[in-house]
Amino acid sequence: KALGRRAQISLRINPAVDASDIDTHKNITTGHDDAKFGVPLVDVGAALERTKSASLELVGLSSHSGSQLTSTLGYVKAAEALFRIARDVHQKSKLRYVDTGGGFGIDYGKGCAVRPGDFIREVLAKKREMGLEDLPLHVEPGRSLVGAHGVLVTKVIQDKTSPFGAKADDANARRWRMIDAGMNDLMRPALYQAHHRIVPLVIEGASESDLIGNAASTGSPWPLFRVVGPVCESSDDFGVHPSPVLAPTYLAILDAGAYGFTMAGTYNSRPLADEVFLEGGRRLPDAR
Repeated sequence: KALGRRAQISLRINPAVDASDIDTHKNITTGHDDAKFGVPLVDVGAALERTKSASLELVGLSSHSGSQLTSTLGYVKAAEALFRIARDVHQKSKLRYVDTGGGFGIDYGKGCAVRPGDFIREVLAKKREMGLEDLPLHVEPGRSLVGAHGVLVTKVIQDKTSPFGAKADDANARRWRMIDAGMNDLMRPALYQAHHRIVPLVIEGASESDLIGNAASTGSPWPLFRVVGPVCESSDDFGVHPSPVLAPTYLAILDAGAYGFTMAGTYNSRPLADEVFLEGGRRLPDAR
């Protein structure tokens, strides 16, 4: 205001979708009434009034229903609620865009039935149905673009097998494979029980029999290990994964390109891991 300029703003609306319709973990649902995000529907009128200022220009409306969505239902319901408001606003003062957010899920190993294009097609159809063909649609594809392009490389520290099985390849054994990466390096499993695929990178001196393990009893070429980190928390747990009987030198935790390094911290006095960027199999010169 002091500069005599107008700030272009967008309002984030909480679309009040039923939480049961948002197909993701409760800790990353954002578009229901009890979520802290966005302007509640009952307050939208008052919020719009606040934008009628000489120093403000309302250019867009947005919403976000949740993250890692594997169904379009909640996303489209949120879009419909947003479009209903946008239609009224757009008739009075032209908006430049409407933004239905992101949250498009990716396949972390258990499948993902929908693709980003499925969300977009359904939302565009809903936008046409509600008479908003002339209003540009913005979306935020984030994870679906970068998630699969990052891995967390970690070294195996040791294995632990309980007395319930005398051998590491015994089907009844309880096995832990301990690694030097922890919940501070990849928070998703501890925060909302995310399950990343984990694969061996280097296996020194392994024979074919070592790698096969006890396939008949486990139903997998390798026996199952619970992969855990070194932080003194029971939540420092990356889940149960098939892994070679002979401990690999390194493991790769896949699909860590989204919410991996960006969420990492120094909890438990642990330093941040190095982040290295590769292109065509070669390290980029400006990589850390």
